[in-house]
Amino acid sequence: MTAWYELVSLPDSACAKLIAPVREAINMPLHLPGWHTLPIGPKIWDLYAQKITGHVENFVSECAAPPLSIGFNGIKDWLQNLLEIRSSILSLTLALAPFARFDEFAARNMLGLIDLSLLDISRRLTSGGPFLVEEDIRDSVEWLNVELVDDRADLISLAFKIDSSELYDANNEFSPSRIFSHYYQRAGELLDIVLPHLGSLNLPATSDVLVAVSTVGWILSCEDPVTAYCSMDSLKNRLLGSRGSDAARQALQYLRRSEPELRQGRVRINQTLSRLLAHLDDDEESHLALADLYKRMIEGPFRKYGWVHHCLSVGNWSEPPMLTQMRDALVAQGGWLGGLAQQAVIRDVRNGEAHETLFWDGVKEVFVVEGAEVEDDVVAHAIVLIDGFARGCEAAVSWFHGLSAEHKPIRPLMEDPGRLSSWRRAEAIFGTNGLKLIRANFNSKVARVVCASIAQENINPCLQSLVACSGLLPHVERFEVFTAESVESVVVASRESLERALPIWEKAIDVLSMMPLSTFLPVNLDSRLRSESLMNATRSVAWIAVDDFLDAFDGSAESWDAEELELFSRRIEIARLAIGSCLSAVPATARFRMQVVNDAVEEVLSLVRSKNFPASWDSVERSGLVERFRHWWVEWGPAPRLPTVVTPSSLSREDAQRPMLRAAPGDLRLHTL
Repeated sequence: MTAWYELVSLPDSACAKLIAPVREAINMPLHLPGWHTLPIGPKIWDLYAQKITGHVENFVSECAAPPLSIGFNGIKDWLQNLLEIRSSILSLTLALAPFARFDEFAARNMLGLIDLSLLDISRRLTSGGPFLVEEDIRDSVEWLNVELVDDRADLISLAFKIDSSELYDANNEFSPSRIFSHYYQRAGELLDIVLPHLGSLNLPATSDVLVAVSTVGWILSCEDPVTAYCSMDSLKNRLLGSRGSDAARQALQYLRRSEPELRQGRVRINQTLSRLLAHLDDDEESHLALADLYKRMIEGPFRKYGWVHHCLSVGNWSEPPMLTQMRDALVAQGGWLGGLAQQAVIRDVRNGEAHETLFWDGVKEVFVVEGAEVEDDVVAHAIVLIDGFARGCEAAVSWFHGLSAEHKPIRPLMEDPGRLSSWRRAEAIFGTNGLKLIRANFNSKVARVVCASIAQENINPCLQSLVACSGLLPHVERFEVFTAESVESVVVASRESLERALPIWEKAIDVLSMMPLSTFLPVNLDSRLRSESLMNATRSVAWIAVDDFLDAFDGSAESWDAEELELFSRRIEIARLAIGSCLSAVPATARFRMQVVNDAVEEVLSLVRSKNFPASWDSVERSGLVERFRHWWVEWGPAPRLPTVVTPSSLSREDAQRPMLRAAPGDLRLHTL
């Protein structure tokens, strides 16, 4: 259905001035992401859908009321108003673009009908005569009425195809480490899931998989993921536009210095939220927790990220001012963030909380601050906006840092450029080793890590995690690992033992597809010495090295080719290096068993590497050297992999994978954290 309206006639020069902004807006290319995969709940979708529908109705109504009897200025104002409505529709449509159920064809059709109306108005200004309003525009918003997931569904769970009980740590915070744990040894599946989500967010695929997983999780972990996406996109563009400037450098340095405050602030925010949810049946207590939550969020992440955004916009860095000054600066700046600041910064509530002058009036059902009244819905809405803003900013900063990430085939280090905070990377490392992290405290000389469980097959992955983390957390002198059920630690590792294991691990990881048990013997010895006598510990470590040797020998093909010989040599060399490192960690009186194993492995290595020896499985077996290892295996063992880990392996010896030779990946992108 269409409607026709007629405009006043104006000179050509006046018409050209009026038409120029319209044509400029219409000719701007429309960039939509190629993917629309992120889940979204019906409550938030409907909120934004209603806004779009309202603006479309306003556009049609405004078109239907042209200034019929006024001149240039009247038509200019009218066209400007139409363009502002169009801009609002466009912005809101783009804000929904990352999310599932976004219909790109229908969205383009809706925007195209709006532009056709504007284009016809422009033509009629020049040529005269009636112009056409496409009233089908009203029907073009039908695509927004879609069936969506239940509001009770966990969006991160849907996005990563994981049960929601697996996603959060003890602080009720989204844990990327849990994602890695779930997809242990299935990295390809995880990338197939996360990369389309990044495309939906209009982000080029980052080469750091931790950044990729974290970005998607942060956007979806807040109640309003649309605000989070808009926040991320806005700050991302600011960072890219100011890349290399002093303002950007100083702003990013400020955020890096503020990282401990932001991390601990988020813990306190979650604790306050838990207090609120635990007292929903107590009207006063729950509302006091709501006010406390607001204060923590407005003074914490909003104040920091809001000021960074402002300084990048003006191109000059300064330390954040008082909240009121910052709010005024953001509002004066205008735009998306200015409008958000107007709703988010409630001065009465913030000041009342800070000065202890706020109270909850349960009879009137309002907050009262020195006579001023504020409804709880206003505070709750502000919290939702602030959380979305902060999560989006965090995602943008992490993604931007990732642009300068270096990919090195060595253990991760605290000072690696372009990476997330060391504690985030350390947590993620446990997940990439298949360990489900419950909580971790790295803010101490003695780091404490709690995992859901540790079975026999998790011992080496746990020790590997500790060796890898030691470079990220140089201040930690000792790591203690617990399980959810344990009172005492199940693994303890000093920095000294981790440093002894490091060169062995680096040698093994260069050539082997998985780590033989011997790789981490220095850490294994350190941990078991805390629960076993010196003689028992050294005998157990010697037996593990013997067991590893026999696994390498008996598990190899009886007919050796060059590759099989190389694999056997590499494996027993790892065992020799590990047992040799353990020798220096114990008194001479306790070295006998480890020393004879070390000497025997050296003898076998010399034999198989001799040019005059026909290296084959049979020739090594007939040499008589292997018989020594079989004798020691019976006499000294079996020994537990670690005496403190009592949960048996879920894998049989036959099912357990065997280390193989591997070529180092030529491209380390998406291989490092």
